[in-house]
Amino acid sequence: MENRKILGIDLGTNSLGWSVLEKVDGKLQLSKDNQKVHSGVIVFPQVTAGTQQTKSKAAERRQFRGARRMKFRRKIRKYQTLKVLIENKLCPLSIKELEQWKGSKNEFKEYPTNPVFLHWLRTGKRKEIPNKENKYRNPYFLRDLVSREQINFDNQTERYQLGRALYHIAQRRGFKSNRLVTTNINLIQELKEELIDLLEVEHFFLEEQLLDYIKDIIKDR
Repeated sequence: MENRKILGIDLGTNSLGWSVLEKVDGKLQLSKDNQKVHSGVIVFPQVTAGTQQTKSKAAERRQFRGARRMKFRRKIRKYQTLKVLIENKLCPLSIKELEQWKGSKNEFKEYPTNPVFLHWLRTGKRKEIPNKENKYRNPYFLRDLVSREQINFDNQTERYQLGRALYHIAQRRGFKSNRLVTTNINLIQELKEELIDLLEVEHFFLEEQLLDYIKDIIKDR
């Protein structure tokens, strides 16, 4: 009877182990040839070995690809939310304008420029608006308001307030960290999406205007 041998392979992330087994007296054991065991390990060299890189190029590509996907999914979430709000007359935007922003291939290039929609979307205090009305520009205030009071759907202003609160929930998913220490980096990460939205809808002609808006956002925290 032919003496059959078995090749065993153990695949790892950075290595490959192998061995050859054969039956001796009905038992499997490592194959030997001139007292040399037929087994070993092949260790793959690190991609970053001998370079100044701390991580592989593949890992860097995955990081950028993940960021692009996250940004695209965020736009899809905002698009789907706005579509529902428009269908229920909770947002001063038309389906045509929304679809124009989405594009035929989901490129999301031409952001809506409808002035009424941009006014509905803007947050933060404005010097030209009385203080008693400025609070209605705070989406967190609107979220609290619509959760406590009954909405009159015959009143367009109240409908839009409800829509703005719901849209803000779609923008700000997740939870606020309860860590006692908040570093500058953590604060930037926490405010990143809000600042991106601000830059999308606002057109700043002076650096002081942008700084004032950022200060107002930080004060609300």
